[in-house]
Amino acid sequence: LPIWPALERKRWGIALFVPTLWVGLLWMMYLWGSVGGNEGFYWLGIYPRAARGLAGVLLAPLLHSGAGHALANTVPLLVLGTLLFRFYPARAAMVIGTGWLLGGFAVWLLGRPSYHVGASGVVYAMAAFIVVAGLLGGQRPLTAISLLVIFLYGSMVWGLLPREGSMSWESHAAGAAAGVFVALAAR
Repeated sequence: LPIWPALERKRWGIALFVPTLWVGLLWMMYLWGSVGGNEGFYWLGIYPRAARGLAGVLLAPLLHSGAGHALANTVPLLVLGTLLFRFYPARAAMVIGTGWLLGGFAVWLLGRPSYHVGASGVVYAMAAFIVVAGLLGGQRPLTAISLLVIFLYGSMVWGLLPREGSMSWESHAAGAAAGVFVALAAR
C-alpha cells in the first residue's frame, strides 16, 4: 500500500510532462515572434485553399495572435492534456495527432479565407474525446472525468458556432469533430 501514492504521483507527473512541453514551446514561439515589435508568425498559420497555408496545418497549434490568445489556450492544454495522458495514455497521441492534423487540414479545406492560428482546435479535440469516450466507456471513473470536463469547459460549445470577428470557429468545430471521431473509432 505505501507504494501506491508514489506510483500515482509518478503517473500524474508523466501525464503532465507532454502538455507542459507543448505549452513551453507555444510560449517560446510567441515570445520569439513578438521580439522587437514583430507581429508574430501568424503568416505561418493555416490559410485555407492556398498553398502558402498548408504549412499552417503543421504549425498553427504552436502559433498565437497575442499573449491573451496564448494564455487562453495554456490552461486548457495543461488541464485537458494531463487528463488525456493520465486516463487515456494509449489514445492520447492519436487524439492530439488527429485534432492537430485532420482538424488543421479540414480548416485548410473548409475555412474562411483568413489566417487561422492557435491550439484551440486541439483543445476542442481533447475535450470532445474525453467527454465522448468517458460517457460511452461505461466506467464510473471515466464518466466522472467526462462530467468534470463538461463542468469546467461546457461553455466551449459556444465556440463551435460561427461568429463575426477573428475567432476561428472552424478550428474549434474541426477539432471537436476529430475528437469525437477518435472516441467513436476507439470504442
